[in-house]
Amino acid sequence: ALSLRAGTPGPTSPEVDSDEYALIIQVDGATGSDITGDGSTAKPLASITGAIEAAGAPTADGRVAILVSQGVYTQPTFALKAHVEIFGGYAAPGGKRDVMGTPSILDGEDRRRIAIGADHARLDGFHLIRGRIRGKGAALLCDATSPVVANCVFRANRTLIPENWDPLLIHETGNDGGAVMILNGSRARLENCFFFQNSTECGRGGALAVDRAANPIIAYNVFANNRAGLDDPMRSSDGGGVSIFDWSDGEFVGNLVINNEALANNDAGGIFVALWAAPLITDNIFVGNAAGDDAGGLFIGGQEHRYGTPLDPYPPAEAFDVVVERNILAGNTNASHNSGASRITMESRVQ
Repeated sequence: ALSLRAGTPGPTSPEVDSDEYALIIQVDGATGSDITGDGSTAKPLASITGAIEAAGAPTADGRVAILVSQGVYTQPTFALKAHVEIFGGYAAPGGKRDVMGTPSILDGEDRRRIAIGADHARLDGFHLIRGRIRGKGAALLCDATSPVVANCVFRANRTLIPENWDPLLIHETGNDGGAVMILNGSRARLENCFFFQNSTECGRGGALAVDRAANPIIAYNVFANNRAGLDDPMRSSDGGGVSIFDWSDGEFVGNLVINNEALANNDAGGIFVALWAAPLITDNIFVGNAAGDDAGGLFIGGQEHRYGTPLDPYPPAEAFDVVVERNILAGNTNASHNSGASRITMESRVQ
């Protein structure tokens, strides 16, 4: 395994200490029942939604853990709940945990968003696949909420192009966040996850988009083979892997960003940072990312593309200063061959 300083990217299967929780609820889609089950190892519930309801209204001093056995779960879109932590990857109720070997799969069936975030909540060790929505965040939406999401696999999720999409100008905001959307001040933590083959039809961040003064921690994840702009006629799909936009900060640390692509003359195959966003970008590896326009690996911009309206006043250093250190960029490309590794532009301030 490739280690980046303090961590190893990608999902792990840590044990869950039952002593930390006031209540443990077991879920097994194959053997459980929401009617006759009680959430015990012998009589598990059948659905995650049933378990969230059974958790009641826990407090910080009485947290609830939901342990979910392997299988495919096709429940409707569900919301996480405060002080409820949901763990997947168990072979059977009370059995061993292996997130990759005995997967708990949340399947959106190419018809719906899978989950919505909540404060003081955790989603850990699930495969979120085939989320699809004509909106933002096809697998998970964290709108002004700050859950912890760890050891998850996000695969084949997609946001669809907005209805009647016919903007007069380029660089308009579409349906961002092919798998995950973090916005409106969210301080979500996204750790040790694997994003693979997620996409936007028209929107920033093929795998992950951060917007509107959000400040997440994005650490030790793998972003591979994600695409932005599958059906974009007007260049509104920057960030093949990740987009961090509009005064968002936070940290992007210890991630692998591999073979992502911004299509249709969009910027930033790997990561797009713009509109006064200023995350800490450190100890990452960018390999083989490609953009139709600027910056195969990493794009950093300050001003937004503006047409017919005044530019923003230039912010002071304490409000806008992007720090980029100890990263490796190799084999990234852009179509015009002028900024394969990185482009720093539009009144940026970068160390």
